[in-house]
Amino acid sequence: TGFKTNEKGYGNCVWCGEYGKLDPHHTLTQSRGGKEEDVVWLCRRCHNKIENDIEKAKELKLYRSGYKCTK
Repeated sequence: TGFKTNEKGYGNCVWCGEYGKLDPHHTLTQSRGGKEEDVVWLCRRCHNKIENDIEKAKELKLYRSGYKCTK
């Protein structure tokens, strides 16, 4: 990922490209071992779409199942 928002949380959505206020979206949930490198930044509209359609999120590689092993 490596993408950062500005200090106020604005930038371009990684899905639609629209500039605006962004939400962090964990491609691998924190409860499954997801870390900062597993975050992508989405506008609220796209984030809501992805959260409500896991199959589409998987297709777009915005959701990963399984766990990450950490030491």
